[in-house]
Amino acid sequence: MIQELALGFVIYYGYLAIFVLLMLGIVGLPIPDELLMMYVGSLVSSGHLGYTATVTISLLGSLSGMFFSFYIGKRFGLSFLERFGSYVRLTPQKIEKANSWFCRYGRWAIMLGYFIPGVRNLTAYLAGINSWRFGTFALYALPGAVVWVMLFVTLGYTLGNSWELVYEGIREYLLLILALVLACILAFWRLSKYQADKEN
Repeated sequence: MIQELALGFVIYYGYLAIFVLLMLGIVGLPIPDELLMMYVGSLVSSGHLGYTATVTISLLGSLSGMFFSFYIGKRFGLSFLERFGSYVRLTPQKIEKANSWFCRYGRWAIMLGYFIPGVRNLTAYLAGINSWRFGTFALYALPGAVVWVMLFVTLGYTLGNSWELVYEGIREYLLLILALVLACILAFWRLSKYQADKEN
């Protein structure tokens, strides 16, 4: 039901809907974030939306959600999250799981957490609760958001009308997909560096 409402909202309100839905999804409301981005990517492929505008608005929406969550965590602390988190599907189990991930991976949890449903919605709160400086938080939140948004919007664009057929399979292997993307980026960077050194 929520999925159909969200996708219908995009049809009627376009970029504004993308921004608002992604912001609310990051904050913790039950918005299917990856599905939404693949859907808008498919709308780009059919000419209903522009690629650059869609990626930009999606990025702004997700970062707005992250920054708002960070502020709430910093301003009100863990007790607020434990008391009111259930209203935005942030259960004690999810909080415990995300906190364990956060303590284990530290700053990298902000970047990688985008690719783990349940963790993504909590890392910004936890960064605020743990009194991070906003600049440090933004430094790690931004690249994660860029990769996350571009990956799913581009997948939706590439798959076109077939995006829904592969969505569930992709969702199960988010970390593997991320690892492959990072490996490709690293390989490209090393190859470029090798070629530059060879020419010099």
